[in-house]
Amino acid sequence: MPQPDRTPAPTRHELPADERLLFEPPSEGRLAVALVYPGPYRIGMSSLALHVVWRLFAETGAARVERAFTEQAGHSLESARPLSDFDVVAFTSSYEPEWHQLPRLLSEGGVAPLAAERGAGAPLVLAGGAAITMNPEPVAPFVDAAVLGEGEDVIPALAAALAGLGPRHLPGWRRAVLETIAPLPGVYVPSRPEFDPGAGGRRATVCRLIRPDLDTAQTVSAALSPHTVFADRFLVEVGRGCGRGCRFCLACRLYAPTRVRSPERVIAWSREGLAATPRIGLLGAALSDYPGIDQVATALAEAGAEVSTSSVRIESVSRPLLRALARGGQRTITLAPETGTEALRAQVAKPVTDEQLFAAVEAAAGEGLDQVRLYFMVGLPGETDADAAAIGVLVGQVQARFPVRLHVTLSPFVPKPHTPLQDTVTLSTKALAARLRTATRAIRQHSRAEVGEWSARWPPFRPS
Repeated sequence: MPQPDRTPAPTRHELPADERLLFEPPSEGRLAVALVYPGPYRIGMSSLALHVVWRLFAETGAARVERAFTEQAGHSLESARPLSDFDVVAFTSSYEPEWHQLPRLLSEGGVAPLAAERGAGAPLVLAGGAAITMNPEPVAPFVDAAVLGEGEDVIPALAAALAGLGPRHLPGWRRAVLETIAPLPGVYVPSRPEFDPGAGGRRATVCRLIRPDLDTAQTVSAALSPHTVFADRFLVEVGRGCGRGCRFCLACRLYAPTRVRSPERVIAWSREGLAATPRIGLLGAALSDYPGIDQVATALAEAGAEVSTSSVRIESVSRPLLRALARGGQRTITLAPETGTEALRAQVAKPVTDEQLFAAVEAAAGEGLDQVRLYFMVGLPGETDADAAAIGVLVGQVQARFPVRLHVTLSPFVPKPHTPLQDTVTLSTKALAARLRTATRAIRQHSRAEVGEWSARWPPFRPS
């Protein structure tokens, strides 16, 4: 995808004048919803999930929605009202590092951070998103309920149920709300009994929600803004899930089964976006694996779109896709070899060969994409110092073979729940930091590539 826009982000309580809404959110509604992203506006408004949830709540006709980000310090962007003024405070989160913001934003907005300490008239605090679905327990003390999985079907049901219970200051409102929403599919209420009497005393199970038909789920941008990572770019999701099965990857488990939208639907939604901006971003976990990617990319390029994509698979990148990206003005392609050796790649079920990487870079350069971003993980199980140093050797080979500008990102391996590597014992912080230094030194020794290295302790990101 394109590089981040450097335009200053909106400050606290400043609704961007150059933000453009692509739908008509209702100004009336029985239910007041604060949609909160536990991060800055620039990142939150780059999250397609936030756009989808915003539109889903608004289109019920029962809710009026205002947004909040960390800049607003517990108040809404639209009206500067504190979170305590809303009936529902709905967090959407894609990454675990955002979770520490939940109690802080609630407290700043006048809502007790711990669910057990909220009074009868307090807002209902919901949470959802990929990170919450992955593991809701770390945030369970702070939320009244969590939505696990894909929310297209349950959010309208939630909004209707909540709106039908009357004002939240009525006696017993919170108790009635929890009793009403707990039986809904995909809804996890931490305060409800652990055992379900109706299931013979077995532990209650909350099933992950899955939307089977993506063609009827409009997963596209709800607004455009120059202050986001994808500045003024209309985002369209082409599919969910990945059938590759890399042992470290959560996406192929979290969004299973793999589903795709029809090329005709993707093209139609993209054409609607072209009425507002020439910039179209296609999103998917394994975008170049999407069966209709060449058809979609070519059609959009012929329509004058500046097409960009998320990371593509090395082994399935195609000339028509690359040609469409270059035709739309893109000059960067992002590829993820993950490791410096084929043996270690095979060990984590990503059997990409060095020759496949070279072929992908050659094809990209041949179509005019002369900037290549390579992503590697450090600290995988079975990795040695020699494997880390091999990253530099591989980058040097790419540098020597092709006239491209290289940027390399090194990320520490983090075991994810629900993956085959979830119980992996990771390196100590000291050992991981040393391994990252080994890889960085090797890259600099063998190439002129720019290197971005994530800290072994966590953020901030340290460009070196």
